[in-house]
Amino acid sequence: MSKEMLEEIVDTNVSIRTSLEYHLQYNHFPPVDLVFVDIALEAIACVNGDNCDTMITMPNGIKKSAGDIVDELHLEFYLEEGEDNYAGF
Repeated sequence: MSKEMLEEIVDTNVSIRTSLEYHLQYNHFPPVDLVFVDIALEAIACVNGDNCDTMITMPNGIKKSAGDIVDELHLEFYLEEGEDNYAGF
């Protein structure tokens, strides 16, 4: 899925959850399991709240920072600051 297609999905009032499901399944190879949708939502909320260092427990019990999750799942597009202002963590 291209960036343009993702923007179109978001612009058509598809829920963020549904948009993340598409993103994780079609923008990654291999596809990311949908169990990560809630983790992605939590990471986005933390980063948008300027809490990049908040630790989030992954399904396998490992803890990662919200910023690392945003980086690893390529969630920059979902940040309030937008990907153009995102410098990574």
